[in-house]
Amino acid sequence: MMLSTKRAMVAFNTGKLDFDFFSPGWLPEGEPQGDFTLSHSILTVTEYFITLPEKQNPYADIERIYGNPVGTISGYVYFNDKRFDRLDFQSESTLMQALGKKRIDVIIMEEAAARYWSAKHKVKIALGPIHTQGSLALRVHNRHKDKLSRINNALDYLQETGQIQAILDKYADFSI
Repeated sequence: MMLSTKRAMVAFNTGKLDFDFFSPGWLPEGEPQGDFTLSHSILTVTEYFITLPEKQNPYADIERIYGNPVGTISGYVYFNDKRFDRLDFQSESTLMQALGKKRIDVIIMEEAAARYWSAKHKVKIALGPIHTQGSLALRVHNRHKDKLSRINNALDYLQETGQIQAILDKYADFSI
């Protein structure tokens, strides 16, 4: 089941969710982490401010983005979202379509997702400044903290044997 960041935090707090994928870089500054512990890092994720190529120069500086409308996903938590005006969309797909139809000048999206949706909707994009960057890990509810050592050992094994990289190579085509 896919949950937005806010819904996942509620599910963690109520005990309805045991684990998911999470990056601490997605939390706003000063927000408490919650009732969970993170596993070892699985991979690095980078969210960018993204625009169309013809709008790249005006939005190359993050300070020029702040104070303006930025396309986001409804229910997602965004670092520093008080510095820009959120314009929420229902999904990455609809967000990319809105950018392509010039309904919004700048969006925030993780790089692999942006490349996928831009190729799918035939929208040429330009990566702007980084919004957040950090490690992606398993967020494990603290009631299962005793299993974290086994989870970390399994992740370490998958990293060492190249299996995580093989999955990334298969599903995350950065040549798009």
